[in-house]
Amino acid sequence: MSQVKEPVTILEARAVTHFYASGLVRSRRAVPALNSVNLQVYDGETLGLVGESGSGKTTLARILVGLIRPSQGMVLLNGQAILRRTTRREKRLRRRLCQIVFQNPHSSLNPYLNIETSMSEALASAGVPRSAREPEAVRLLASVGLDKDVLSRRPAAFSGGQKQRIVLARALAVSPRVLILDEPTASLDLSVQAGILNLLLDLRRQYGLTYVLISHDLHVVGYMSDRIGVLRRGRLIECAEAERFLAGPERPYSRELLGL
Repeated sequence: MSQVKEPVTILEARAVTHFYASGLVRSRRAVPALNSVNLQVYDGETLGLVGESGSGKTTLARILVGLIRPSQGMVLLNGQAILRRTTRREKRLRRRLCQIVFQNPHSSLNPYLNIETSMSEALASAGVPRSAREPEAVRLLASVGLDKDVLSRRPAAFSGGQKQRIVLARALAVSPRVLILDEPTASLDLSVQAGILNLLLDLRRQYGLTYVLISHDLHVVGYMSDRIGVLRRGRLIECAEAERFLAGPERPYSRELLGL
């Protein structure tokens, strides 16, 4: 009889708490943006995180990728803690392992640089030789459905959906294992959203990626995710297999989000 393989944790939050700087930081009445969040992300899965505005979703995304240091607790990536003080080499390694894609692709691209320059900068950070950067950029753009001729153009020449495809190609340039997707379709037209979601599914299979998908849209999360977690007022109140969660979550707040 074949044994079921135990999932491998690639990204983990341990008792992560975060306060934003204010006059109330040291007050007992201060409410943290995140409060003792424990979360495991398994290699190869898509973990969806949902919650209302202000629940701590974006703060958690930024902490997971290392853009924000938690006030308390720690994050482990591939078994190693993301610490406050790390060497330059460790920071480069972390960027290669984990990348983030933000909600607004317009602000993710430098409007003064053409796409070739933006892609080249990412490839250079991954150690790709100068002579190999253009063909690698062409390959990556093709994997997100864009032609070579986009290289010479600047971001203003593209639609929102095309920009998000470029942002995805640039994130893939460093060969990450984990992509944090922070509302990746929220700023796009409904007619474009389905194409981006299907592209994300294709890229996950092609590159063996792990996703943390953060969204307020349960339809998107349900379509994409293997597991679904719910954040409320900075706490992770529930996390379950997507099929079980969508059939009937345990917590009243989660059922309210589903309209049950």
